[in-house]
Amino acid sequence: MLCCGRGCGEGGRDTRSFAAMHTGYVQHEADQDRLYRAKTISELGIPLKDEIAWLNPTALKHLKNYQIWHHRHTIIDALGSPEGEAEFINTMLEQDSKNYHVWSYRQWLVKRFDLFDKPEELEWTAEMIDADVRNNSAWNHRYYLVVGGRDGKPDKELAKREIEYVLQVPGRRRVD
Repeated sequence: MLCCGRGCGEGGRDTRSFAAMHTGYVQHEADQDRLYRAKTISELGIPLKDEIAWLNPTALKHLKNYQIWHHRHTIIDALGSPEGEAEFINTMLEQDSKNYHVWSYRQWLVKRFDLFDKPEELEWTAEMIDADVRNNSAWNHRYYLVVGGRDGKPDKELAKREIEYVLQVPGRRRVD
């Protein structure tokens, strides 16, 4: 282990406590890098769509890097449009259909751009469930669209519709 300053292994500090302290520092700096990048591209006048073009292959290379997804939130929020994001998410989910970061980002898009009532969002979710009935992320997203993002209070008609949907999903066995 490299020591970046006085006190490593000295004065009651062992290398494990230094490593824990250093890990927190590195995580803090990664988040600062994300904020610095967003501020810098804004100050330099770099088009936000260019930043998304850079982020796409970067995210595909680092599927589970949370800083990339938070940075993407910042850029898409500033753009004010989810244009192209559905296609990008599909590309990401082809790599890992249960990637938590991608699904969380999709839910953020739904909430940010009020996509709850867009038929294509529910249809896409049904396609993801049909592709893998055991994909809990897809089921969770459906719940979010139908109930969770709407104060968690389904009416009787909605509950009936969802029960019918579940009973019709391929791979599900009806229990009478």
